[in-house]
Amino acid sequence: SACHGPAGVSDAVADAASNAAAPDARPDAAWVYQDARPRPDALVPWDSGPPVDAVPGSVIQLPPSGQNLITDPWHYGTHVVYSEQRGMDQDVFFYDLMTRQEAAVVAEPGHQTQPYIWQDTVMRSDGRWYSEPDNVQMEIFEFDIQTSQTRQVTNNGFFNLMLRFNTRHVLYLTLEGVPQGEAGFNLKILDRQTEVATLLASYETWWEGADLSETHVSWAAHTPWESGSRKSVYLHHLATGTTELLMSTVPASQYRTSISGDWVIWEDDRNGNWDIYAYQISTGQEIPLVTEPHDQFAPYLCDDLVIWGDYRWSGNILDGWQKDLVIYDLSTGFWRRVTGWTDAWIPAAAQAGWLVYRRATGQFESEVYAMDLVANLILNPSGRVIP
Repeated sequence: SACHGPAGVSDAVADAASNAAAPDARPDAAWVYQDARPRPDALVPWDSGPPVDAVPGSVIQLPPSGQNLITDPWHYGTHVVYSEQRGMDQDVFFYDLMTRQEAAVVAEPGHQTQPYIWQDTVMRSDGRWYSEPDNVQMEIFEFDIQTSQTRQVTNNGFFNLMLRFNTRHVLYLTLEGVPQGEAGFNLKILDRQTEVATLLASYETWWEGADLSETHVSWAAHTPWESGSRKSVYLHHLATGTTELLMSTVPASQYRTSISGDWVIWEDDRNGNWDIYAYQISTGQEIPLVTEPHDQFAPYLCDDLVIWGDYRWSGNILDGWQKDLVIYDLSTGFWRRVTGWTDAWIPAAAQAGWLVYRRATGQFESEVYAMDLVANLILNPSGRVIP
C-alpha cells in the first residue's frame, strides 16, 4: 500500500520547528538541546509499567553512527532510503533491512537530498546545478531500483524540492511562480502522465506539513480569516481537482498533516497544548486521538497506524528534546508506548511491520534506527496493535 508521511522543506527545518518555535508559535523560543548518552533500546507494556529489553536483533542501527549529517529517512517494506553528507556533498543511500547491506543510490556532484521510496522507485532532489547566490536550481529525479535507470522528472530551472509521490502524481515545493524577494514556496502537484503541474497552495498562505495519498493531498495553511501562527487543514481531491477546508480546524492552529487511505491526521492546539486529531474522509467525521495535558507532535500515518512523539513521560515541547514514541491503531483504538527510554526520538513511519525512527545527537545530526514491531510484540502478524 502507499503511505506518505508529512513532508516539509527538510528534516532539519522540521525538527527545529517541532522542538522550538513553530509548534508553540513562539518565534523567539530559545533552542534547547539536552545531550543524552545512548541507552539500551527498551519497550514498555500497554501504556505503563517498567521497561523491558527489546528482543535481541530486533532493533537495527543503520549506518553510519550519527557522526555526519543524516536526514530524511523513509522506508517501504524492508527498504530504507536516506540522505547523508559523508564528504563535501549530500548523497542518497539505500539500506536493506533483511540483508543489512547499504548501497549508494546516487553520488552525483552537488547535494542529493529529500529522498522518498515507494515500491521500486526512489525520488530525490538533485542540486548538481546549485550554487549560492547565483543559481539555486534543484530538479527532481527518479531512480528505478530494479533496472538502475535514472530519469529527470522536473526541468524548469527553479528550486524544486521533492516531497512525496504516488502512482501518478509527484508532490513538491517550488520557487517557480514566487516573486523574487518574497519568502516561502508554492506547493504543486505534477501529473506524471500529462506532465502538467498544478498549484495547490500559494507561498502567501504559508502552507506547511503537506502529504499525499493515492487519492488526496493534505496540508495546513492560513485561511482568509487567519494569519500569524493560526493555520487550518486543507484537503485536495485528486480525482475532482477540488480543495476543501476542514472547518472544524478553524480557528485553532494545526501543523504537520499526514494522510493515508480514508484518514487525514494532524497536530492541533485547540485545547491549549499539542494534541493529535483525525478526520475520516468518507464520513466527514473528526475524532481526537489524544487530548491529554502534555504535548504530542509529528504524527505520521500509514495503513491505519499512527506514530507520534509524546511528551507525557518527560514534560512538554519547550522543556527539551526528550520524549517517547507512541503507536496508535485507528481501526481498534489500541495504542502502545514503543520506546521505554525517554530520549531525543524523532519518528518516521510504521509500515510493513517496521518502525523507522531517529535519535537526535545534535542540532542537525541524528542516528537512524529500525525496529521490528512484530518481533517485539507491538504488532501482531496482521499489523494490528497488541493491547
